[in-house]
Amino acid sequence: MPVNLKRIIWNAQKTFKVDLRQTSDMHPPEIMGAVDKLQEHLWVVHGDDLLSIKAQRNSTFLFNIYLRSTFASKRVLGEYKHTREAFEWVIDEIESRFLQSLIAPGEMIACVAAQSI
Repeated sequence: MPVNLKRIIWNAQKTFKVDLRQTSDMHPPEIMGAVDKLQEHLWVVHGDDLLSIKAQRNSTFLFNIYLRSTFASKRVLGEYKHTREAFEWVIDEIESRFLQSLIAPGEMIACVAAQSI
C-alpha cells in the first residue's frame, strides 16, 4: 500500500495525546464524510473521458477498500478514540503521503527494483 495507515494513526495518537480511556468527540456521519472527501481527492489518472474514469477507479480500488476498513466509524470512535483535530490531521497526512507516493511515467524504477532482488 502507498501509505502506512497504522503508523499515521499511532503518530496522531502520540502527537495529540489521545486518551484511550475517554470517548471521542466525533460523530459517525463526520467520519464517513471525511473519508468520502479524501477518496475524491486521491487522483492517480486525470481526465474526464470514460477510459480515464475507469482507470482511476481501478487504480484506487484496493486503497479505497483499505481506507474504508481502517476508518470505519466504529473503529475510529471505539478503537482509535481520535479527537476531531487528530482525525483531521490523519486525513490530511494520508492525502499528502499518497500524493508523494505517486511517480512520474518513465521514472527509472525498474533499475532500482532489479538491483534489490
